[in-house]
Amino acid sequence: MAFFDWNHNGKKDGGDRYIEYHIYKDMTGDGDSEHQYETSTSSGGHAEIFIIVCIIALIFIGIVRI
Repeated sequence: MAFFDWNHNGKKDGGDRYIEYHIYKDMTGDGDSEHQYETSTSSGGHAEIFIIVCIIALIFIGIVRI
C-alpha cells in the first residue's frame, strides 16, 4: 500500500507504490549498484547542442535582416 500520492492523481495506486519502491531502494542501497548514477562519457551530445545553437543563430540573423 502506498503511503503518499506521489503522482498527484488523487489515488494511492500502483504508480505510487512503484515510486515508493524505487525511493526505498535508493535510500537503503538495495538493488543494482552498477546501474545507479550512470554518467555519459560520449561527446555526441555536444555536437547536437552545437548544431541546435547554430540553427537558432541563423534563424535569429534571418529575422534581424527583415
